[in-house]
Amino acid sequence: MIPLELCCDVAAGHDLTDAQQAAIERFARYLAALRRSPNTRRLYVGGVLRWFRAGGQPGHVDSDLLARWLAERRRTVATATVNLDIKALRAFYDAQRDWGACSDRDLQRIPRQRKPPHRTPRWLSDAEVGQVLGSLPIDTFVGLRDYAMILTLYVTGVRASELIAMQLTDVIEDDLLFVDGKAGTHRYVPLGQELAGVLNGYRHARARTRPGRRNAFWVKSNGKPLRNGRSAWEIVSKRVGQAIGTLGQGRRLGNGRPWTGHYPHELRASFATALLHNGCNIIAISELMGHSHLETTALYLGVDMAHLQRTTALHPRARRVGTEDARSVQAFESGSADNPFKNVRRPDDESSLQLLTPTAFKRKR
Repeated sequence: MIPLELCCDVAAGHDLTDAQQAAIERFARYLAALRRSPNTRRLYVGGVLRWFRAGGQPGHVDSDLLARWLAERRRTVATATVNLDIKALRAFYDAQRDWGACSDRDLQRIPRQRKPPHRTPRWLSDAEVGQVLGSLPIDTFVGLRDYAMILTLYVTGVRASELIAMQLTDVIEDDLLFVDGKAGTHRYVPLGQELAGVLNGYRHARARTRPGRRNAFWVKSNGKPLRNGRSAWEIVSKRVGQAIGTLGQGRRLGNGRPWTGHYPHELRASFATALLHNGCNIIAISELMGHSHLETTALYLGVDMAHLQRTTALHPRARRVGTEDARSVQAFESGSADNPFKNVRRPDDESSLQLLTPTAFKRKR
């Protein structure tokens, strides 16, 4: 049996019954056996814990209680967070059904997810990123570490979870970064000379913190590794906010208050937008970002439609404007040009439409 501490951080609560606690632990081990990521296990178990604390039971789904709980959640958190709770409950009760602890009808009582409103990712210009980096005190270990983290996010476009999961052996020959991506995928991302030099300097400073045999790339000043992706969120929000200020528009929290901070995905969107502005094609951007579908990459590149409009203006047909095209159209319609259909009447009525049918051609032959 897999030790529970290796599956998920499941804290026994005094407000849970023995049956609920046993079901949570079994579900955590089940997710670990499926090789779900630690972040997925944490989110799924957390969603089921919240449901249990609201009165939910492991062997039965109360439709009325679930509807009230989800309604309360929608008043306090975003739609995407509620959808995550629904996914967690569906995964939990799907496992319960396989174990014979609940029926198919209980699983059918879980509602479908609601489509969240489309939100265009925010992004920073290269000058704004430079302003953030220039404000960091690189004469201290924490300042140098934050500088290296923000530059890595901007130059490589990695996710926050991928950044925190970096190991010392992931930097290959100072010019490539091995990225352990989502769903067991892997990719290599070029570092560039500037970032390679910064990471090399950080590794020397990291050695002075006496991390021991720890292989984690990002550590605290005491040598202990950063905990999870939330650490990257806190660092980015603090450092970017101090440099360029907080934002009062754009994304809003579930309670209606605007989200005024910054987040690592902002730098990931900045990475994609910077590459697009400098002529990189969308397929290469998708590979660098670790996307399995181009539609996902398009969400990041949708932040600047003006650039795409300028790009489509380079098409030869888009540049053929003026009197030459106008004369060509007039000559074609009058029949003076080589028009193979000049003797065919326009299909303005039903009789002319009948002339173009296969039956009409057979009758004519």
